[in-house]
Amino acid sequence: MKMLFMVLVLCFLLLPAAFADTDNFFSVKSNTGPYALLPGEDVIVGFVISNKDHVYPRNVTAYLDPCPVGWACEQQTFSFADTGLHAVNLTVKVPVTAQPKKYTMYILLKSEWMTRRGDDRIVFSVMTDKDAAAVSYSDYSDREKALAAAEPPAERAPEQPEPDVPSYQDEAGAEEAVPSVEPEPETGIKSLVPDINSSEIVENVERLESSHQFVEYASVVLIVVLVFIAAGAIITFRKEK
Repeated sequence: MKMLFMVLVLCFLLLPAAFADTDNFFSVKSNTGPYALLPGEDVIVGFVISNKDHVYPRNVTAYLDPCPVGWACEQQTFSFADTGLHAVNLTVKVPVTAQPKKYTMYILLKSEWMTRRGDDRIVFSVMTDKDAAAVSYSDYSDREKALAAAEPPAERAPEQPEPDVPSYQDEAGAEEAVPSVEPEPETGIKSLVPDINSSEIVENVERLESSHQFVEYASVVLIVVLVFIAAGAIITFRKEK
């Protein structure tokens, strides 16, 4: 009897948590990354914050993490009068001494109210002057190809008949066979399997664990397990009687 009572009490305690309204939160819905830049430049990182029923004076602070040593990463506190999507931005100052490579940061939200992860990953590609010039030439080349494709094709001149080519014969009178040259196979084989970034897998798992669907799924599974336990306890209690 005591076991049955404990199971019922546990079920009643977990039901409010399972069916509570968990749609009220701040989250990052999108951002304008990635960015390609040179050392010494300033970057304005644009992103969109969604606030589910969190309006003024419920504030949220947005910041970039991890901010590399020597970089200046702005953080701001935002408050919104209406629910919905709100475009905001933060400024990142890249030092002149920044090493040319890729830097990954995340737009994180901090508040006394509920927050959730979203599309918060940003990649900063710091280039050298040589890399920037190569990228500029690539853009120019792509534009030229696009313009050439848009131009109408020129009228083709009438084809001229090919002149007869005399065949050479050896002393026996047989024509010499002209060896055909087959194109050499390409030595480089492009991999059809994309590279897998382990950090992206970990990040996606973290987002799945913090998502609303995962919380609802876990709550339903827990309730089903508790119902089975309660049913077993009732059957056991009746058998003991």
